[in-house]
Amino acid sequence: MFNRLKNNNYLDSRRFVNFNPDANTAWKSVMQPTYNAVLDDIEDQVIICYTEHKFHSDQMYYIIKFFDRYANRINTGVANDIQKEEIIVYPNPFYNRINIKNAKGNENFILTNALGQTIYFGKNVSERDFSHLDNGIYFITITDFGKKTPPQYFKLLKQ
Repeated sequence: MFNRLKNNNYLDSRRFVNFNPDANTAWKSVMQPTYNAVLDDIEDQVIICYTEHKFHSDQMYYIIKFFDRYANRINTGVANDIQKEEIIVYPNPFYNRINIKNAKGNENFILTNALGQTIYFGKNVSERDFSHLDNGIYFITITDFGKKTPPQYFKLLKQ
């Protein structure tokens, strides 16, 4: 999100938001379509950046709080009573490995960073070493193309 604002000249040379997000909503058109469901929350963050004249670097508070709301919204696709064995992603935070409990073996895993960039796509995510990743927030999407179940989303913290 930061890079999209920066690359579309919505930030000045000091990385300050250079427009009033309450008066100018054109910036929303540069956001990724995957963020449409949470555009109101993103707008709240941009307004905070505008009024405080900075992007917060405190990942352990502001950013996690923002993405907690995001993850809670996108996790509501399937009612818990429909799932017999809920998939569990652990440990969280993770250091080098991401473990999956109750996976059937035919799932695909998509690991993305907080900017929406794909870090990993494939099967057997538990066999991968992610120690090279920067500390921060990541999302893992689990899809099972053989079934007609919606994808499952999990927020992870890399330490």
